[in-house]
Amino acid sequence: MIPGARYLGGGNFEFTVWAPMLAEVAVNLVSERRVVPLRNEPFGYWRLVVPDESPGAPYLFRLGDGIERPYPASNYQPEGVHGPSHVVDHGRFERDGASWKGMPLDEMVI
Repeated sequence: MIPGARYLGGGNFEFTVWAPMLAEVAVNLVSERRVVPLRNEPFGYWRLVVPDESPGAPYLFRLGDGIERPYPASNYQPEGVHGPSHVVDHGRFERDGASWKGMPLDEMVI
C-alpha cells in the first residue's frame, strides 16, 4: 500500500491512509463537495479508487471523529500545510537527474 493519493491513469486516483485505530475514514473531494468513505483493508489501511478525478484536485482526509486533515506527506500543498492536499500525476513530469551534481558538503544541514 502506498499512502496518500496516487494517480493510476485514466482519471483514476487511489486514496490510501494508514489509520489502524479508527473506525471510519473518508476522503473529502473539496472541489466537488463530495465525501467518499474509504474501505477498511488489512493491517490498518483504508483505501479507495475514485474515478473521474483530475490531477490538481484538492482533497482532505476525514477521520473517524469528523476532523478533516491534509495528507501529512502530500506532494503538493499549494495552500500551505493546513490547506487541502492536491492530487498529483507524477507521470506528467519529465525527470533528468543527469545534470544535477549534488550539493557541496559545507552547504548541507545535518
